Amino acid sequence: MAPVTSYKYDTQGNMIELVTMYTTPINYLDSIGNITYTIDGAKFILGYDVANNPINMYIFYTNGATLDTTHKFTLTWNANNQLIESTQFKTNFSDWFDSIIGGTLGENSNSYYSYNALNENILIENFEWDGISYSIPKRKTENTYQLGKPVLEVNYNYNITYWDTSTVVYNTWVNGNKIMEIFNTDTTFFNYNSIPSSITATYFPENSNQIIDSYDNQGNASFYYYSPFINSTGISDISNNKNKLVKITDLLGRETKQTNQPLFYIYDDGTVEKRIVIE
Repeated sequence: MAPVTSYKYDTQGNMIELVTMYTTPINYLDSIGNITYTIDGAKFILGYDVANNPINMYIFYTNGATLDTTHKFTLTWNANNQLIESTQFKTNFSDWFDSIIGGTLGENSNSYYSYNALNENILIENFEWDGISYSIPKRKTENTYQLGKPVLEVNYNYNITYWDTSTVVYNTWVNGNKIMEIFNTDTTFFNYNSIPSSITATYFPENSNQIIDSYDNQGNASFYYYSPFINSTGISDISNNKNKLVKITDLLGRETKQTNQPLFYIYDDGTVEKRIVIE
């Protein structure tokens, strides 16, 4: 039986509370089989500013009548409704629970977001907590745009005394369409058909004309695109809307699809859509 979820909204239609109760509680055991903690549900409390931007979110586990806070997220926005700072704070309970499950729910961290004169996000800097302040460099992302299109994304991890490049993404655009993406050493080409609003893509059938448009760094073909347009079984048209989703990131700028946290949907025109997806 599925969990039972209830919601509360403010007068602006913003969700301010979500409570999910499990039909079967989840018990966590110690090394000899004794129950150390039971989760019978979860609770999310959200707050917003006057522009309806989410500015904080608290996450709780419910253990009977007890609400144990696991995380607090805070968000700061500028006058253009752009995210400029985000904080992820893990509570003492979360530290204890990490030791029980043998994993991690995420570290205490703070991120800063910088924009150019065209309101394009050009820098994300992430710092971790040192016990007093958020002063330990952890990771950063640098973005470069041309004519409103993202052409270069470089991600770094801090390595004791210097920034170590982790991933590099190059994008090539023609007439508003991305025609090539290089992710580190892997390259993907995009070929568009004679219909400007669509691109065709499929694994190629035998005895047909095809071109290889994506390959890994060993030269192994992985995807095939058709050009010009071939109207046959197995070929799908993918809409080429004005704004294409480039990636989904969490508060720290990391690509993710994990829900139950603030997420940012970044589009190819530089716009960012903020969402909180709770499941």
